[in-house]
Amino acid sequence: MFRTAILLAQRRNMTINGKQIAYHVEETNGRDVIETLDRTCRSIAEYQILGIVGPEYSTEARTVARLGNRVGLPVVGYSTTEPELSDRNAYRTFYRLPPSEVTTARVLLKLFKKYTWNSTNVIYQGDTYGQGGLQALTEVFTDEVDISRSIRFDLFVNQFDNIKRQLEDSPSRIVIVMANANVTTQIIQFAAEAGNIMAPSFLWILTASNSSMNILANEHINQLIGMLILRLIPTDTVNISASTYLLDEALDIWEENDPNSFHDNQRHIDIYARYAFDASWMLILAFQQLCQNNPTTCLSFENTSNCFASRLTAQKELHKILQTMSFIGLTGRVQFGLNSTDRVDDTGAYYVISNIQSSMGGLHLVDVLKLNGTVLNTNHNCTTEWINTTNSIQWPRKWNEAPTDYALLKGKTLNITVYISPPFFMRRSSPGIHEKDLYEGYIHELITLLSEKMEFNFTYTVAPDETSYDELVDCVKNRTCEIVMADLAITSARENKIDFSASIYANTMRLVVRKSQQEKIEPFAFLNPFSLALWLAIVGAIYFPSALLIAFYEHRKMNSNFEHDENNSHIYDKSWIKTIGRSLYQTIGALIQRGSELQVVTLYGRIQTVIVWLMSIILVALFTSNLIVNFTAQREKPWLQKSVEMKLR
Repeated sequence: MFRTAILLAQRRNMTINGKQIAYHVEETNGRDVIETLDRTCRSIAEYQILGIVGPEYSTEARTVARLGNRVGLPVVGYSTTEPELSDRNAYRTFYRLPPSEVTTARVLLKLFKKYTWNSTNVIYQGDTYGQGGLQALTEVFTDEVDISRSIRFDLFVNQFDNIKRQLEDSPSRIVIVMANANVTTQIIQFAAEAGNIMAPSFLWILTASNSSMNILANEHINQLIGMLILRLIPTDTVNISASTYLLDEALDIWEENDPNSFHDNQRHIDIYARYAFDASWMLILAFQQLCQNNPTTCLSFENTSNCFASRLTAQKELHKILQTMSFIGLTGRVQFGLNSTDRVDDTGAYYVISNIQSSMGGLHLVDVLKLNGTVLNTNHNCTTEWINTTNSIQWPRKWNEAPTDYALLKGKTLNITVYISPPFFMRRSSPGIHEKDLYEGYIHELITLLSEKMEFNFTYTVAPDETSYDELVDCVKNRTCEIVMADLAITSARENKIDFSASIYANTMRLVVRKSQQEKIEPFAFLNPFSLALWLAIVGAIYFPSALLIAFYEHRKMNSNFEHDENNSHIYDKSWIKTIGRSLYQTIGALIQRGSELQVVTLYGRIQTVIVWLMSIILVALFTSNLIVNFTAQREKPWLQKSVEMKLR
């Protein structure tokens, strides 16, 4: 379609400053960037190249685009999708027609949300294109989808680093392939030969839009069933305006110049062939307008003898035209802005998902999902989503049931290695007929219950009695055993070798602590600092004698006074009983250092009150200190004194 655009311009007698438009083609393989740069330089000097369409591979496009920055030549990509190439500041003269891998990652995220998938594996080709795709997925998926494994396909040796083991060890059962069509075909061939990492165990999603895989009729063909392919489709298939007259003329030229390869099925024309046509047509229209505005210098070059020193004289005017022009091409409206090398609003990017399905005639592709909007609306908060077409999806596991993103045991048979260790796993003393009736114990009952709930089957491999626990761990590490269930202790050394499940039966080392005995709180525990004899001595030798002496002094004084007045003494009363009662009240106040409203008037009574005060100071100090010592002694009491007080917790 690149040649078709040039031939169409010649048919229409479209010229640039009176000169007919011509072209030169250089084929590259994407692996030798220096060779590509050398060919580009020689072509610029020899053929007076005014613009570059391509190259096909992102690895080469970055280098050629930087050369375009230096020379001023426009470089228009028709198949490169690496996210880095979107930076207008770094690639000032680069223009890209297909959407970048960031857009691809966004539409894939919409797919994962539709089926509530939360994890995936990514296989990527080992160059800047594949690494850029992996980076785009990582940035777009963020915390919503976990990339469990990222597996690199080495392009220099065309092989993986044990792809089967990496995928089987991954918790996810979805695989995204970020690679071009040729590499994708190689990856699928390797995976099919490895076995058990495609259908029905894994769901594969391919992102090479023009994947035309050679599906061989061999023993691996059924592993492709259910595979999904994310494809870019032409705008006319989704009722978006495109230049039908350009397409009709392009098809006429194709049929005229290459009738052997021609087909008139517009829907099956490769989307990247359409991008190549629009890229060429864009340059033709831009140079026509440039020469109309500035005919004297529109085609002039400076220092053409040196590739890196040559300059397109009117490069500023040319790129201003390229960044502001707009036309309807074979992929819809082609228009660019000032801030990005990508098309405005990702026009020309429309996606479907095709499904590899089996039928009586073999395998074929069927479009099963489509976006209900454009990729312009693929941000997190938009309503754009994948919707089903009239065709149903054939999934890898069950044709009518979407798979989960994690491994399922349903319908599978597990070979479980066990170890005779009562009471966890034991042989029955009176075994039954079936194998499952030969054993008993906690592990056997647990496995039986799990198999009923999760609908899987199992068989036992009983480890010999002389087998050590470390040998069981090595058995799993070396893949001799699929799974081991035993009373294994989880240690750091073992965790470095294998993965453990959550502990099902906790039986680990514990701390030995004293039995928790509920101690009774005595209501008079505050009296413990003084012994009972001391309390009785305080009451019998200090309190009562002092109260009686004060009552005696007050009563005798008042009776001997001829002109006595009852109000002169608050304690005195004609009744001895009342006098003693008041004295008891006054003495208790003095003893606890709170005082009393009853005043003593006699000299000896006051002396006795002072004696009580002094005694109270000593007693309160002793009581406080003994109280502190008592509580401290209880806290420092040994928590374990006898073996009967021990208890496992």
